[in-house]
Amino acid sequence: MITVMVAGAVENDNKVVLAAKTVLNANGMTVTRLALGEKGEAVKITDNVSISFVSLSHHKWAITQCSPSVIVDFTDVVGKNVDLYCECRVPFIMVGVVAVFRKERIEKTVRESEICAMTVPPDYIRVGRGIPGIVRFLSNQKREKGRVFSIMDVLRG
Repeated sequence: MITVMVAGAVENDNKVVLAAKTVLNANGMTVTRLALGEKGEAVKITDNVSISFVSLSHHKWAITQCSPSVIVDFTDVVGKNVDLYCECRVPFIMVGVVAVFRKERIEKTVRESEICAMTVPPDYIRVGRGIPGIVRFLSNQKREKGRVFSIMDVLRG
């Protein structure tokens, strides 16, 4: 089972909530009940599932409590989050324009770590549909320590 943790602001066009719903609907995947947000709040994902967004000061605690296989990050907080994910040794997917433009920073940090990561432009995600495929791809690459993949790696296959 691949366990996915999401990160981002709920107000962010609900991309985080849509990603969580998509993960829940994918075979062999589940979403953690804690998510990384800016402030603490609970959000209903389905009739049976809610996730609680923990505030910035509790992100490391949430990651260690949930032990996710992969984190899908919709935030613009590239530096701090990349450092945290590498410190916690959790592979991650950074979604968004900022992630693509800050790829050098991400690559430098990941190269010195024990994990792999991926940057994904926001237009590829298309309301969450591409999330399960990307998560599966990255989860299968865990042995590729220190490498940052792109969406082209997923499309190649």
